Amino acid sequence: MNRFVATTLALVLMSAVVLSPGARSPALAGESPIVEKGVSIPLPGGGHLTADIVRPAQAPPRGGRFPTIYVHTCYGRRHVSSPAPDSPFHAELTAYDRYVYVATDWRGYPPPPGKPFDRSIHHGKDGAAAVEWIAKQPWSNGRVGLWGHSAVAGMAFKIMREEPEHLVCAVPSSGVDGLRYEQFFYGGVLEKQHWDIGTRVGHRWLEPLLSRATYDRFWRRLDQARQPTPTRVPVLLISGWYDTNPALKLAMLEELQEAYGKDAANVKLLIGPYSHTAFGKQEQGDVLFPTARGVTGSETLRFFDRHLRGEKNAWEERAPVRYFVMGRNEWREADRWPLRSVPMTLHLAPEGALSKEPPTESEELGWIHDPANPVPTTGGVSILELKWTKTKAGPLDLSPILDRPDILRFVTPVLTSELVVAGRANAILHIRSDQEDTDIALWLADVHPDGRVILVADGILRLSFRQSVSRPLTLTPGQVHQVAVELTPTAIAFQPGHRIMLVIGSSNYPRFDVNPQKARNTLRLGPDHASRLVVPILTTPGLPAKPTPARPGLHTFKIEAGGLERTYHVHVPPDGVGNTGIGKTPRAVVLIFHGGGGSASITREGTNWTEKADAEGFLAVFPEGTRPDPTRPARFAGNPQTWNDGSQRGGIGAVQRGIDDIAFVRRMIKDLESRFEIDRRRIYVTGFSNGASMTFRLGRELSSRFAAIAPVAGTDWTATTDPTSTDPTSTEPATTEPTTTEPAASPPALLYITGTVDPLNPLSGGEIRLGRKSYGNKPPVREMIRRWAQPDGGLVEEHVLSDRSGVRQVALGPEGGSEEVILVTVQGLGHYWPGGTSRLPRWIAGPNSDALDATSLIWEFFARHQRKDEPR
Repeated sequence: MNRFVATTLALVLMSAVVLSPGARSPALAGESPIVEKGVSIPLPGGGHLTADIVRPAQAPPRGGRFPTIYVHTCYGRRHVSSPAPDSPFHAELTAYDRYVYVATDWRGYPPPPGKPFDRSIHHGKDGAAAVEWIAKQPWSNGRVGLWGHSAVAGMAFKIMREEPEHLVCAVPSSGVDGLRYEQFFYGGVLEKQHWDIGTRVGHRWLEPLLSRATYDRFWRRLDQARQPTPTRVPVLLISGWYDTNPALKLAMLEELQEAYGKDAANVKLLIGPYSHTAFGKQEQGDVLFPTARGVTGSETLRFFDRHLRGEKNAWEERAPVRYFVMGRNEWREADRWPLRSVPMTLHLAPEGALSKEPPTESEELGWIHDPANPVPTTGGVSILELKWTKTKAGPLDLSPILDRPDILRFVTPVLTSELVVAGRANAILHIRSDQEDTDIALWLADVHPDGRVILVADGILRLSFRQSVSRPLTLTPGQVHQVAVELTPTAIAFQPGHRIMLVIGSSNYPRFDVNPQKARNTLRLGPDHASRLVVPILTTPGLPAKPTPARPGLHTFKIEAGGLERTYHVHVPPDGVGNTGIGKTPRAVVLIFHGGGGSASITREGTNWTEKADAEGFLAVFPEGTRPDPTRPARFAGNPQTWNDGSQRGGIGAVQRGIDDIAFVRRMIKDLESRFEIDRRRIYVTGFSNGASMTFRLGRELSSRFAAIAPVAGTDWTATTDPTSTDPTSTEPATTEPTTTEPAASPPALLYITGTVDPLNPLSGGEIRLGRKSYGNKPPVREMIRRWAQPDGGLVEEHVLSDRSGVRQVALGPEGGSEEVILVTVQGLGHYWPGGTSRLPRWIAGPNSDALDATSLIWEFFARHQRKDEPR
């Protein structure tokens, strides 16, 4: 690479254009700042950093002390946007009259020709040492702020982690904390342009990651090793809708807010219509955004003025999120991202229609993916705008690619009113390919009245990663597969007179690597294959937004149902992708109900469902029951949490209080759908004891919602009552009476597990007593399961599936049938979750047994079932 290209890359890549023109403050009395180049900063362990320092003219020995804006860069201190007046970008950030600027090179920069950076150097510790050195200088007032863009912003996070005493604040623009899978792969596809540029400017140590398309143990270890930033210094995050990995930058907001806890107000975000190397500019791609000009620079200096100089500029009154709505060309504020929205479905229909109404006719549309002739990248998240990249970034006109034979396009009628989309759109598509793997690329566009088709968002999915980026699964050639492709986040107001277009293909090069397999791909659409686009429609602009999980782990949500505030917890598996908690394909959901007197935490600890979710990629949902005194913690004896299982029996508090748990579950599923992209055909329910009885009730009264249920050691109380029929699609709260409110033609499949010596769930039935309390007369287990298999009381065939090691599995139905109803008994097991742990004493629950891992067996059963009809 020649010197000119190297210099140009260093200038623009990651750091050169972070802040906008117009942000400069002139030096006092026209005096030029004091510039010192090549200053040596000694390091505690030996060695030194080389710095350029720019100081106000009135600094010592002639004047006072000043705060410092510090940059620690891997791209050359002369080209970081500049402290140095001879940089072509000196107007971006500089306020020479009130700040000292210090820029240091990484140790080992530049690396020897042909060699990578020395990875043994701890650059975060070096930067922290430089912060403390700065604070001791005669021109410093002891207050230091960090600034940097992209990879340089990532270094700011490393320095923050070292907690230098004199660090006051930081502006990590377009950067993330740590090395993450999502920085390099999107839907399992390599972000090739990002890689090419990174390695071309010296980051050749990244090359071994090229083979890490699967989210494997390597990436998992990186995620687990990354701890929350310990410091709580104020932070301003900056990104753009066409920036690299905007979803990951948005996820950083929630990560830091969670890590900061009570100091979460110290974290703020600015996200505009910008591409990676055009922050603060009004011209983005083929569109002008006049109100976006200069905002990154003015916001950054306002932030530094408040925290480094103590200026009273109402920064604290600024909302945590300031975001730009394209189409309206206006800034809005909110408390959180993502914003509160409702999903709107646009169906892909014959003749290229995109319609709110589902199609009544079916159609197959095919195209050939030729890796030798990929669809060229046209705008969007394009990291650089240089001649050798042959691409431009941002909202470009897609017209040049729309007549290609290897793309499909669908467009809405002309809009008659404004439609504001804010968040991440998803396309659920039914795809067939003649290969074992192929890619699906998407472009979402705004069709202007003048004919321009302006790119709004894009995305891609390698279909072998359609279920999980952790476990690739090849396609069956010729078979139709339902897949979901997620697009980059955006905020845009589609105006009256405009139309919305979805473009589908199999490549977007060089933004993404090209799938090497030549493939004949087919899109199915129509009543039997509901291919559709789901867009988040903004409902409360400028109001506080609901939090959405942005990273793996446990998240707690509260909703209102039946006049009560209810709680549920969601465990997001590792490949929840650090952006909005939405997986790259629709996720299966398992609802897990605790037993009477238990809690969600006890169930998580005692059943291994979180570990199973991590391994298989589904959402594990743990609802909380209700307790007599909601102001006090749940206690088994004194304040037990229970479920209204429809039994009308004494001793179960939720039953006696008439709690509307059906309404709670309805509302919870709706809330889940608003927060996550879930597979509505693969929602399952399991539970233990009272939670198992609740599972039975849900299987009967909300039968159209679930593909399969798996009660453990509970009773189907609702089967003993007279069924009544109500409207299963009603949005009104469900009755608390034990009725079968959804007499569906396709009830969920059933796997039932119990122990042979369970004193609280005897195989032969009878009255159950615990102390002086009676818990009702339970029917015999086999009779109860037979009624599920044959509701009209007719004969039921039984055949043994397996009988070994004390575990007997019996299918109730014709031999060789679908095995929709299975009874599992565990020899010598009392009232326990098989294979789990319990806090119940033996005198209550009887003996335990490890003959069966119930969680694994249940998931295997669930994985074999999904609803054939669309859930209501």
